[in-house]
Amino acid sequence: MYIAGNHKFYLNDFDKINFVLSFMNSGEAAAWNEQFIEEQPNLENLDLGTWDDFKKNLEEAFSPYDAPGEAREKLKRLQKEGKTPMNKHIATFKTLVNQAKIGKDEEALCDLFLETLPRKLQERLLTLQFPLDGIKGHYEWAQKFDLQFHRMQRIMGRTTQNKQETSNSWRKNEQKSEQKKEQKKPDNNSRRFTFTKKDPNMMDIDQMTPERHAKCMQKGLCFGCGKQGHLGKDCPDRAGTLKQTQTKKYNGKELHQHIRSLLKYMNDEEIDKFWKELEAQGF
Repeated sequence: MYIAGNHKFYLNDFDKINFVLSFMNSGEAAAWNEQFIEEQPNLENLDLGTWDDFKKNLEEAFSPYDAPGEAREKLKRLQKEGKTPMNKHIATFKTLVNQAKIGKDEEALCDLFLETLPRKLQERLLTLQFPLDGIKGHYEWAQKFDLQFHRMQRIMGRTTQNKQETSNSWRKNEQKSEQKKEQKKPDNNSRRFTFTKKDPNMMDIDQMTPERHAKCMQKGLCFGCGKQGHLGKDCPDRAGTLKQTQTKKYNGKELHQHIRSLLKYMNDEEIDKFWKELEAQGF
């Protein structure tokens, strides 16, 4: 690349070869350089040969004895690790395929690529409802599924962290409450209990199953009667005044199950939109 970018300074094969030899000044490269010069027939009127012959001799001297064989062995052992980005894994796979000189048999390349992926990711690619567009399609969908997986991990990780912070805050409040109780014991006879009667007309979205909740959201149905054309708060089948309810607070496990149940009823386009909306809300 350097020689190509400065071709005005390297006008002939001798200048190109001499430039490369000037960097071969240590280790095995220096020994090869010295031998290459000594083998020239006329040192006074030095002729280093053609640039193409020089590159060929250099590659033969320093390439592995069986480079394609070594690349094939590396392909057999190649496995995507959980923290390795999919684009980096694909780049490694392409490099080894090129070194192994396997060719461009699409079916063989697809099978080799699948073997380097985790089992669950293999199953997702093999159970798609449409055929993938050769090896490029396998690369594209593997990156898409891997991106969704890492998004889920980030969301669940933040949920776990928030849960831990909430738990720590609760413990601190409990300790303060216990300290206050020790300082001043409450009068049992003065305790008052207030019971709030639930409004029978209040819509309880939390009692809906996740499947029904996802179906109503996807098709724009009323949470009350399950029909289209109006919202739950304007449902004509409900009598009295409807009150807004608070959204149920999930713990980490419940949130994970709820998200999985929602994704079950979405297609790929809706799933991508769902993740974007979550990130926009700060999850």
